[in-house]
Amino acid sequence: MSARLEDGIEIGDVDLVEPGRVGERFTLHYIYCDWPGAEQAAHQAEIERFADSVDAQLGFAGLSYQQLYAGMCEAAAPGHAEYLRYLDSRYFQVT
Repeated sequence: MSARLEDGIEIGDVDLVEPGRVGERFTLHYIYCDWPGAEQAAHQAEIERFADSVDAQLGFAGLSYQQLYAGMCEAAAPGHAEYLRYLDSRYFQVT
């Protein structure tokens, strides 16, 4: 199993997972900052090509920080509201 990225760098199975770990409860997450525009569409297409090129057993998932934050907000207990507001103001407010 290996994948060639857009810039020509090849990632092999040794780079992605430890031998003997495939199939256990591990997932490779690629977390990125999503931003609207032409670059975003090209980046999303590259993530999908990579996901299609790696073994499904790896459990690869692309996830934006925005999606991660939304999931945190949905799962958070009421006592975490202040921290979530802090994260929002620090990382997601465009000035």
